[in-house]
Amino acid sequence: MPAAAGSVTDRSRRIAVSPRWQACGARYSRYADDLVISGGPWLAARHRAIEALVGAAAREEGFALQHRKTHCATRAGAQRVCGIVVNEHPNLPRAEFDRLKAVLHRCVVDGPAAQNREGVADWRGYLIGRVSWAAQVNPGKAARLSALLCSASTGRDSGVRRCE
Repeated sequence: MPAAAGSVTDRSRRIAVSPRWQACGARYSRYADDLVISGGPWLAARHRAIEALVGAAAREEGFALQHRKTHCATRAGAQRVCGIVVNEHPNLPRAEFDRLKAVLHRCVVDGPAAQNREGVADWRGYLIGRVSWAAQVNPGKAARLSALLCSASTGRDSGVRRCE
């Protein structure tokens, strides 16, 4: 995969530096082989033409677009890239944040073991990982989750005596 991603990087530069897009304020970014082109209303109004342009460039380089993964997202809804909402700033999807917050709250109230409904072997490590991921995406919002995790980790059946 790294070789393919590097190949996409090298070959996608002509998409990134298109003078027409830059003149309209469009921005290009990439995560591995996922391309993101963002901009204002001009871009949204021409998304089909832009998809055709990107598709043609990809085909010339021996790649193909995954049309089922290609879409135009406006400010009216959640704009997601790799599972992260990116409208104004990186953020967790609301449902995911709310679900994790609820699980952590129930861990505080009932103890962590009672919330491990899927039987995750290292439940505490799993929760730490989810909160750490949230902190990478949105540190301010994740601070509330960290406080709940700390409270749950020092609770009656956690086996932990202090927060890390």
